[in-house]
Amino acid sequence: MSSNKQNIQKKLKSYSALAGTIVAAVSSADAQVVYTDVMPDSTVNNGGVYNLDLNNDDVADFQLIQHSGTYGGLASYDVVGVYALGANNAVDTSGGNGTATAMDAGVTIDATLHWVDSTEMAAISPPTANALAAVIPMFGIAAGNFIDSTNKYLPLRFSNLGSTYYGWVRLDVAADAKSFVVKDYAYTDDPDHYTVTGDMVGISEAALLNKINIFAYNNSITVQLDPLVEAEGKIMITSLSGQAVSETAINSTETVIPFEQAKPGIYMVTVKQTHGSYTKRVFVK
Repeated sequence: MSSNKQNIQKKLKSYSALAGTIVAAVSSADAQVVYTDVMPDSTVNNGGVYNLDLNNDDVADFQLIQHSGTYGGLASYDVVGVYALGANNAVDTSGGNGTATAMDAGVTIDATLHWVDSTEMAAISPPTANALAAVIPMFGIAAGNFIDSTNKYLPLRFSNLGSTYYGWVRLDVAADAKSFVVKDYAYTDDPDHYTVTGDMVGISEAALLNKINIFAYNNSITVQLDPLVEAEGKIMITSLSGQAVSETAINSTETVIPFEQAKPGIYMVTVKQTHGSYTKRVFVK
């Protein structure tokens, strides 16, 4: 295993404890939006790197970076960029000027966008498709669609096991390109199915999802349902590797599952009911 991949996996593990994942059905019966809220928001500066794993499989799909240096030994510069780590992974440049697109919420991401994959990125000089924001103060240059942006979405395409998926990451980028903030990200888990920027859950499921609370505390996992939600279904707990840990029937609005024997770590808690399935990552100490 290369040292770069080892570093990526090490950083992914440090990020995973900060990210909560919620899954809920979207309009298609077979497609799901897999949404990850980065908690707290992750600020990257001083040459930092954020390894973005859209489908949470412990393999980074993209790197978001901040880099500062000196051009020609004279002019200082600051850059916020994105790099596709897989050969078929790609960013969209349909926003104009050859740089990565900054979208508002509610925009469809699909095959019709102007995708630039990692091979094409490497062939472009200068590598404009990688750029979210670039500033060279001496020359008065401030380029990139993410310059001084708040709550903008970067459209992304990635491959997994030969299938293609579409997703997004929401960012803030400073006007001087010296820092950026990663807030959340999502993708649609049906191959070749479109996704929409800002979509966390399907419209019909959103109100219900807000009435389910899942958390870990004091060697136990608690699932709380709003009184308006029917107390039925089951709670399934699995490890990140997919190994089943427990299954508990729901018969009240609050279910507390003892977890004293489990090893500390991150677990996936799924509430499965007749109207849908909801999953959240929890960290058990």
